[in-house]
Amino acid sequence: MVIYMKKPAAKLLRWLLSATLLTLVLAGCQATTRRTTFTKDDGEEQTTMIFYTKGNADVVDKQVTKLDIDLVKTMGTKNASTLDDGWRIMQQNAKAHAKLRGVKATVSRQQNIVHEVITVDTAKVNFAKLAKLDDQVLAGKTDHIGLANVTQTLKADGYHEVK
Repeated sequence: MVIYMKKPAAKLLRWLLSATLLTLVLAGCQATTRRTTFTKDDGEEQTTMIFYTKGNADVVDKQVTKLDIDLVKTMGTKNASTLDDGWRIMQQNAKAHAKLRGVKATVSRQQNIVHEVITVDTAKVNFAKLAKLDDQVLAGKTDHIGLANVTQTLKADGYHEVK
């Protein structure tokens, strides 16, 4: 069966279909998750920071920080007791982070290397509590992480963006 329409109705239908298709395409672009990664290796600690944003938005939805810390180089000793003290501090730090809403933290040790992963869901975390735990001072009320600001700050601190 073939349905015939008058020209204005056919044009309107084509326009509506085109508008719907364009809306779906644009919505798909906005929903795409973008991953921006920075790394730094100072010999004692290897750090990888990954920021997730939606589309071209500047607001970070999730941040993942991965640390590989050489306890011997960081603490300047091979004394097992001192290294164990450093390991306990890392464990306490991870537990404190994991208690915050919107934060997941894990820590493991393989000989003298400590591996820590901290994931922050920026929609759920209380930035003031997180900053206090990390001994950072916030300039005013903070309710998000801006990728442009993070990029500038990390590059100034010697991080390199992974393309």
